[in-house]
Parts: sequence; C-alpha cells; structure tokens
Amino acid sequence: MTTSTRDDAHYTHRHGVETERQSAHRLAISVTRADSDAQDITDTADAQRRLMDLVLTTRHRTNEAVSSFVAVAEAAQAAKWRWTHAVTGARSDLDARRAELSAAQQELQWAQSNLHAAESTLSDAQSALSDCESDPQRLSCSSESSDVYDAQADVTAARYRVSDAENEVHTCQQAVWDAGERLRRYEHALHLTHLADTTAQETLPLADEAVTQSERAQDSAQQARKTLNEAEILAAGQQDELRAATAQQRQAESHLSDATRALQSADRHLDSAAGYGYQAQRDLQDRQDALWNLNRPDLGM
Repeated sequence: MTTSTRDDAHYTHRHGVETERQSAHRLAISVTRADSDAQDITDTADAQRRLMDLVLTTRHRTNEAVSSFVAVAEAAQAAKWRWTHAVTGARSDLDARRAELSAAQQELQWAQSNLHAAESTLSDAQSALSDCESDPQRLSCSSESSDVYDAQADVTAARYRVSDAENEVHTCQQAVWDAGERLRRYEHALHLTHLADTTAQETLPLADEAVTQSERAQDSAQQARKTLNEAEILAAGQQDELRAATAQQRQAESHLSDATRALQSADRHLDSAAGYGYQAQRDLQDRQDALWNLNRPDLGM
C-alpha cells in the first residue's frame, strides 16, 4: 500500500509538473499576444488620432474651398454679365465709328470734287488772262487778273478742306480700328468669363461631393475611435486577467515547489521506512528460525 501510494504520488507530481509547464507556456504565449495586441492598439490609436486630425483639417479646407468656389462662381456670373454689356456697348461704339468714317469719307469725296472744280475754274481763269494779255486790242486785263486771284484762293481753300477731310478720315479709321480692337478684347474677355462660369458650375457639384465625402470620412473616423475605445477596454480587461493568471501561476509554482519538497521528504521517509521494514523482516525471520530451532522435535528427544 505504501509503494502504491508512493507511485500514485509520483504520477500525480509528474502530471502536476507537466500541467504547470503547459500552463506556463500557454500563459507566456497569451502574455506575448496580449502585449502585441496592446502595442497594435496603441499604434492604431496614434494613427487614428493623426487620421482624425487630417480628416478635420480636410473637412475645414473643403468647406473653405466650397465657399471660395461659390464666390468664384458668383464673380464669374457677375463678370459674364458685365462683359456682355461691355461687348454690346463696344459693338454699338464700333458701329458709330464706322458711321463717322463713312461720313468722313463722303466729306472727303465732296472736298476732292470741289478741289477739282476749283482747279478747273482756275485753269479757265488763267487761260482767259493769257488770252487777254496776248490781245493787243485789250487795254486792261484787271478783270481777268481778279478772276485768277479769286480762283487761286478758291483752290487753296479747297485744298485745305481736302487735307482736313483726309485727316478726319484717318482719325475715323484709327477710331474704327481702336473700336474693333476693343471689341475683340471684350469678346475675348467674355469668352474667358463663359469658360470660368462653366468651370465653376462643373466644379460646384464636385466640391459638394468632396464635402459629403469628408463628412463620411469624419463619421468613419469617429466610428473607428469608438471601436478603438472598445478594443482598449477589452485589452485592459485582458491585461487584468493575465495579471491574475500570472499571480495564480506563481502560486501554482509555489505549491508545486512545496509538493516537490514534500514528495522528496516522503521518498526519504519511505526509503528509511523500507530499510526499517527490511531489517524488521530479517529480525522476525531470525526469531522464527530461532523458535523453530528451539522447538525442533529432535531436540525434545
């Protein structure tokens, strides 16, 4: 019975040692995983905070961009109407300058016609004066001389009118050219405002979509923050459980050490008891042998 109990004790001790080793191994793995999970949660939380800051900054900038786009769209609309009126005015001004040029050209033609008439009259007057001067019967050519003088004055005046008309035509031509250039610049500006307005109208839906996406990103980031908070709570609970398990493991190791020492002490006592038992058996055998010798039949005879 003692030997059987000893064998059971050794079996239980070996089973306890193996169980303690497996438990320590599993606990070490759990601690490593828990530390890794905690570090991952910390890193993820840091990244999430940076992401939240980025999302908030992006949303703020997106809202500012939308406001800017709205202002630009309104400015483009105002500029389009302003340049439309400017183009209309420039076209009217060009038509007026063209009318002035046409009138100046007609005035030039009239002045040139008058010049030709005055030059023809002067030529006739000069011919009459020449005929008078060559006629011996004429005693005075004052009338013909006066006609030549008057014709020369008329030619001079007609030339001045032609020169003034030419200057007026040149001035009107320059005014027409300036008005045409101004109209082309205004039309180009109007074309650019149309492009700006079209671009702004196309950009506004994209800007609104960007605001929507930034709001969704913020909601996702907030949901991620909630999930991380839950994960941090779970990780903290896991750490508490592991600390309790570590304390239990150390207590189990202490109990196992105590059991090992007790088993070793029991082995020593059992070995000593076995020695005593063996010696007692020898003593009993010797006593039995002595009694047998004492009670031998032949000794009685």
